[in-house]
Amino acid sequence: MSIEETNRAIVLRNFRSFDSGDLRTLEETTAPGFIDHNPLESQLPGVKGTMQASAIYRTAFPDAEIAVEDTIAE
Repeated sequence: MSIEETNRAIVLRNFRSFDSGDLRTLEETTAPGFIDHNPLESQLPGVKGTMQASAIYRTAFPDAEIAVEDTIAE
């Protein structure tokens, strides 16, 4: 598997973890130094904040799904 294919698989796995509410996978597929440049008002920094925001969104919109139509990995 090429690095592009590996990266694409990680990103798609990350999006699917949001769809299912699987915070463990979200934590595994988010870089440790991740910076959310558009955080929620009370969101924690880093991966913990991403997990927090995902849980908030999933509570508000339990049927929400991310539709990935195209990916570019170069």
